[in-house]
Amino acid sequence: MLKEDAVASLGPAGLLLPGRINAALAANDRLKFWFTVLQAALAQATGQTPANADFSRERALTGIAQPWPEALVTEARLDGDQLLVPGLARLRDAIAADLRLMARPLLDTAADAGWQARLDRLCAGLGDWADGAIAPAAIAAVTHGDRDAGDSAHLFVMDMHKAINRLAAGLATEDIDGAHGWRLGGDDDRERVRAFMRGLHRTAALKFDHPGLDTAATRDGNRLLIQNDIGTNDAHVIVIHVEPARVSLTYSDLHAPRFEFFRRRLEAAGGRWTAARSTVTPGLNAGHSHVVGTAVFEADGPVALDRALDAIGAELVFLIDWNRARKQLGRLVDKPLAVTVLDRAARAGHGHMAFLRAGGDRLVFAAMQAIDGGVFRLGDTLDGVLGAEAAGDFLVQVLGLAARALLAGRPVSLVEDESRVLLARLVARRTAGWELLADHAAWCHELARGLGDCLGHGADAAELARRARRWERAADECVLAARVGAERQPRRARVAHILGRADDVADSLEAAAFIHGLAAGASAGGRPDALPPGALVLGTATPGEASPGVPTPSATALPDAARGPLHALAEATVGAVRDWIRAIEIARQLPATGRADDTDALLDISWRIAAAERRCDELWRDVRRALLAGPCSPVAHQLAVELAGHLEDATDHLLAASHELRDLVLADAGAAPGASA
Repeated sequence: MLKEDAVASLGPAGLLLPGRINAALAANDRLKFWFTVLQAALAQATGQTPANADFSRERALTGIAQPWPEALVTEARLDGDQLLVPGLARLRDAIAADLRLMARPLLDTAADAGWQARLDRLCAGLGDWADGAIAPAAIAAVTHGDRDAGDSAHLFVMDMHKAINRLAAGLATEDIDGAHGWRLGGDDDRERVRAFMRGLHRTAALKFDHPGLDTAATRDGNRLLIQNDIGTNDAHVIVIHVEPARVSLTYSDLHAPRFEFFRRRLEAAGGRWTAARSTVTPGLNAGHSHVVGTAVFEADGPVALDRALDAIGAELVFLIDWNRARKQLGRLVDKPLAVTVLDRAARAGHGHMAFLRAGGDRLVFAAMQAIDGGVFRLGDTLDGVLGAEAAGDFLVQVLGLAARALLAGRPVSLVEDESRVLLARLVARRTAGWELLADHAAWCHELARGLGDCLGHGADAAELARRARRWERAADECVLAARVGAERQPRRARVAHILGRADDVADSLEAAAFIHGLAAGASAGGRPDALPPGALVLGTATPGEASPGVPTPSATALPDAARGPLHALAEATVGAVRDWIRAIEIARQLPATGRADDTDALLDISWRIAAAERRCDELWRDVRRALLAGPCSPVAHQLAVELAGHLEDATDHLLAASHELRDLVLADAGAAPGASA
């Protein structure tokens, strides 16, 4: 005889209701386990999962000592259209018994709400199962969660769980920070409930007026039970078991991505997941995957218990309408990126409910449509136009500004306006082609820096020449990409034109690296056919000397007198390219900042580039003077002059590009472009 049956003989049934509710909650846990066993048996028999089932964790949490469920799953096999399962009748009896036990507190109430009729019909519908055979369709009839497919034992359990939660709230003898409590064991239980509620209240405002997060707590033997009604979804009720040295919960979800999201959130808080299972079986759960897992937080005392409960409570709000948010974000960006956005939004503490209340994907589509210039076309996605990183950052910002605005009581129209401004600024930076211009400038810097290292510190000139060819090709690819982008989006044309100008800088620097490599290669005994025809000096060969037409090392090496001004010329070019990089970064950020001091800084940089160009003119003349001041072979003279000329040409082209950049920025600011310096 059950304990509550013994008490029943002593007094009114109302005295038994708390105990029967606790028994019903325990039956609820077992029923979910029985359904998992049924599905696992079919999955194993059809080869979807390994045969070595291990339900030790679930059995421990549900109080089932014997491992017969594992044997049932392991020995299941298909025979035609029937699933043969030894011990199936025992499982059927366990399901029927727990259905009746779970329904008992509801049947005791005055408002039956049809519970008895559903119970009788579903228990009768379980069938005999005595011969150990069952059709897959019969398993679906028991375990499916699709209301359009008719009633099922699974749906009945979910409905009873909701009703029992409401019944328990009415029985509560105390309120603990908003949680309904009854038959608690003492102050320790109350402290654990308060810890859970602290976490819950910290984020609960993010659900706004969405129903859910009702909490009830009671003691059941040696453990405290805390259950939370996460939302309106029938399956979204979670029961937490608190023991002296651990907190555990079993979580199931028809949506595998949401299960994985919750798994990641609790793992970040210190939880360890065990026995996670996912099955996708035709006819089960309306074709959706059904994932079940157990999270355990080991604790060495009350402080650790409270920390785990606080963390769990704070995460529950992010499960409400999570799948709806994922689907809406998935229309804006790639599906994995949509999940990443939700992860980041939860980690930032603002979630997704405000985004949904503010219009969800319609909010962002409206912002995309408001961008002129043909940036977004029909069928475009955010990540397709902006790139995954920028699109993800934008959506996280939108979710954040929506949460801040709605929590502060501001209107949705403000969120709409701020989203449009945010996207407009991002588009101005990303789709104008600034990133390609910045990449191109970085390659130019590599070229200039390499020349400076060779001329000033003796770096390998031949290696630089080889690398310079690769860098110059990478710079050319930036130009090509900019031109292709300009064909699709006219707003890119202005920056693409500047990039074309800047490519002359890369060409000049690569040519300088080539000339320097020729000089170094020939002076080290390199191949003469690598030299330009005009660089060859004919002479008379003698034994031990180079052949006719092959320059000797002394004839090709750059004169020592010219190395100083050549190095200074290279360093001045490096400085000018660095200023060019700074100018591009300021220009690409100006649409977002609009600050006058940024415009002033850009103008200052433009003048510094002009000064560098004049300085390079003088250094080019210094190279010529040095070559005339001392003995120098014609080959060395020619190589030094060409090297200096290419470096000086690079700063000339850089000055032209910087003037065009300055004029573009001034035109956007509404000022008349100035004359070239």
